[in-house]
Amino acid sequence: PSFVLAHNDLGAIYWQRGEWQKAIEHLERALKLDPDNKDVIWNLGQIMLQLGQAEDAYEVYQNYLKRHPDDPEIKQTIRQLKRAGSQR
Repeated sequence: PSFVLAHNDLGAIYWQRGEWQKAIEHLERALKLDPDNKDVIWNLGQIMLQLGQAEDAYEVYQNYLKRHPDDPEIKQTIRQLKRAGSQR
């Protein structure tokens, strides 16, 4: 489990430095180790949104929500993505 946190932290550091690809790689590794870690889900989705990959972010959030249907923060984010998508 500590590797999940290490990869998440490295992903966040690379994200802050603008090294998007390295950030995504570490977050995806963390996600493989713990697909239910909300911090990892959130960070990965936010990077994807910043890169203009709204559909990928939506998929990441939606997969998490399937397993955790009562998560209010992720539900709200999905609603916002749906609204933004319908305004295009």
